[in-house]
Amino acid sequence: MARDCTTPGVWTTFIVAAAVSAVFGARSASSTHLLPSFHRLAHYPKASRLLSREVTTPASTAPPLNSKASIPSPVSRNPFINQRSWRELPLSLSFSSRSLAASEGSSDFSGSQGLLPLTQKTMAWRSHGGSNEELVSNLRRNGVFSDQRVFETMLKVDRGSFVSMAPYMDSPQPIGYDATISAPHMHAMALEELKDQLVPGNRALDVGSGTGYLTVCMALMVGADKAGGGTAVGIDYIQGLVDLSRKNVASAFPSLLQGSNFALVKGDGWSGGPASAAPYHAIHVGAAAAAVPAALLEQLAPGGQMVIPVECRRGKIRIEGRGEKEVRGHGCGWEPGQALVGVEKNSAGEVSLRYITSVMYVPLVKQH
Repeated sequence: MARDCTTPGVWTTFIVAAAVSAVFGARSASSTHLLPSFHRLAHYPKASRLLSREVTTPASTAPPLNSKASIPSPVSRNPFINQRSWRELPLSLSFSSRSLAASEGSSDFSGSQGLLPLTQKTMAWRSHGGSNEELVSNLRRNGVFSDQRVFETMLKVDRGSFVSMAPYMDSPQPIGYDATISAPHMHAMALEELKDQLVPGNRALDVGSGTGYLTVCMALMVGADKAGGGTAVGIDYIQGLVDLSRKNVASAFPSLLQGSNFALVKGDGWSGGPASAAPYHAIHVGAAAAAVPAALLEQLAPGGQMVIPVECRRGKIRIEGRGEKEVRGHGCGWEPGQALVGVEKNSAGEVSLRYITSVMYVPLVKQH
């Protein structure tokens, strides 16, 4: 009888403990990883590398660049899972953007409507593929992009030619030098946002070019591989990555390096790309800036657009040299956060910001 009296309490405790263990045990091997600790950033002093789109694996556990291991995460046990994929997964692909003039600093998105929560449709693991074609097809089917030119370009540029580890997983992957390449869904989103500027004859700049993958995509869209076509430039401050990207392009698209409309250079992306190729109609930045860099704004052509992650602090975002204003939006509240924004310049030189989605990138390095 004594056992009968204690059974409810014992069993309740046991069931609760088992449930908690099951939930958190499952999450330890979950690609969505819905309860991340943003404080992990503080434990990686080298996380400010320009090309590190997210926190990289500690040096003691990071696989070598030429490793053929299918999974870079030392914690994950599932061959189709990467725990770090949440860091760049957009919180919404259904945001109804609001453009406001930003000539005095930044824009206020407090009245934005239509932001939807993260759903299974946009979860990165749903876009993983066994080949480049499968990956790109999954990204389009899941609503990450829809443009036919973006689709054809991503099919043509095989990610496996630029990424040695798990190239067809929709998650960031290490590329050496304490850096990572962004997840495929972020590259697809950037190309979709810039598609109207990435047209034959235009000039494109990729800040934080890393392996050269996205720079090549931009180059093909502006026709840099054809005589009389546009120009594409990739810039990175790590010489080893510049060398790696040139090697990748020489192997996969040798005609680009043989022409005069394509270049991969070492430099400080915060200060802009090569002046000889400016102004640029399309600019992509692959790390979060504390403010929209003035030099990049200066190099943005009238009618052009820049896609850049920008830090939001205390509900504000800043344009370098222009002050700051309220920019309330998902990921731009009172707590520090980041927003992926479209920066547009009209024919009169007036600048406006367009909120795209909330992201988590490491800081853009400013070398001076």
